[in-house]
Amino acid sequence: MKENLLYYDKIFLFLMGLAVTSSCIVIVEPAPYDIIIVMIFGLGMAFGRLKFNKSQLETPFFVVAVFIVCNLISMFGIGHVGRGVSYFLVTFYLILSWVVFIGIYGKYGEVTKKIIMLGYTIAVFFSAVIGILAYFHVIPFYEHFIKFGRSVALFKDPNVFGPFLIPVILYAVYNIICKVKMQRYIWVCVYIIGTLGVLLSFSRAAWINYAISLSIFLLIWGIRLNKEGIVFKKSIFKVITGMTITFVTVIYIALSMEDVSNLFIERFSYQHYDNERFDVQEMALANSLKYPLGVGPGQSEFVLDYATHSLYVRILSENGIIGILVFMIFIIMTLYRAIKSYSKTEDIIYALAFAAIIGIMVNSITIDSIHWRHFWLLLAIPWFSKNEVKDR
Repeated sequence: MKENLLYYDKIFLFLMGLAVTSSCIVIVEPAPYDIIIVMIFGLGMAFGRLKFNKSQLETPFFVVAVFIVCNLISMFGIGHVGRGVSYFLVTFYLILSWVVFIGIYGKYGEVTKKIIMLGYTIAVFFSAVIGILAYFHVIPFYEHFIKFGRSVALFKDPNVFGPFLIPVILYAVYNIICKVKMQRYIWVCVYIIGTLGVLLSFSRAAWINYAISLSIFLLIWGIRLNKEGIVFKKSIFKVITGMTITFVTVIYIALSMEDVSNLFIERFSYQHYDNERFDVQEMALANSLKYPLGVGPGQSEFVLDYATHSLYVRILSENGIIGILVFMIFIIMTLYRAIKSYSKTEDIIYALAFAAIIGIMVNSITIDSIHWRHFWLLLAIPWFSKNEVKDR
C-alpha cells in the first residue's frame, strides 16, 4: 500500500511538472496546461492530494471569493451572455489553478518548488528558442511563430510571450552566482536566450517589466546578501557587470541587423494606436461611475467597442469599484506574504515572485493580464510556507 501511495504521488507530481512545462503552448484553446490543471484538481480532490492550512489561507481565500462574487454580481443584465459566461469561467479556472498549486505545496512541500522552477525553465528555454529561430527564419513554418514581425513562439500575443520569459530570467541571474562553474554556463545561456526572446517580442511593456523586475530582484537579493558583508559587494557587482556586458552585446548584435533595428526604432516611437488606447481607457473610467458594480465579465469590448488594454481598467469597468479594490487588496496581501516569507526563509523563489509580480503589475497598466496563466502561478508561490506542510 505504501509503495502504491509513493507511486501515485510521483505520477501526481509528474503531472504538475508537465503542466508547468506545457505552459508555453497556448496557441490552442484549451491549452495542454488547462487540461492537465483540471485533471490535477479532480484527482487531487478525489484522492486527497491537495492540502490546505486553514489558519494561513482563510483570509486570501475569502478575499478571492469576494472577487468571484463581484464577477457574478456584475453579470446580471449583461448584453452578451455567452461572452460573459465564458470570460468568467476562464477567470474562475485560473483562480482554481492558483488554489491547485497552493494545495500541492501543502501536501508535498519543498519538492513542489523545485518541480515548478524546473518545468518553468524548460518552458521558457523551449519557447524562447522557437521565438528566436522563427524570427530569423531558421526553422520551417517560421511564419506561424511570429506575428506583426514580432516573436510570439507558441503564444497568440507577443505582449504575453515577452513577460512569460521574465521570471526564469531572474532565476537564471540567481543561479549564475550560486551554482558551480559548469552549471553557471548553462544558466548564462538561459539568461541570454531569455533576454533575446524578450527583446524580439518587441513588447514595450515587457521591456519595462524586465527592467523593473530585475532591478527589484537584485535590490532585494542585495539587501539580503548585505548582512554577509563582502559577499554582497563582490557577488552583486559581478552580476550587474556581467549582465550589463551581456545585455549591451546582445543589443549591439541585434541592432546591427537592419530589420531588427528598424522595428526597434518603430517600437520606441509613439504608435498611432496609443491615442486610441488611452481614449478608451478614459471612457472606461468614466463608465465605471455610471456602472459602479461593473458592466460584466468580458463586456468591455462591446460597451466601448475596443479592448481596455489595462488590467486595472478592465477590472474596474467590468467588476466594479468593489471588484478592483478587492483585487488590489489580494495583490498587496500576496506581495507582503512574499517579502515576509523571503525574510524568514531566505528562499530566493519568494524574492523572485515578489519582483516578478510587481513587474507584471506595472506591465498591466497597458496590458490586460488577468488571464495570464503564469501570473496566477506566481501569485500562488508566496502562499507556500513550510509550516503549512504537516506530517503525512
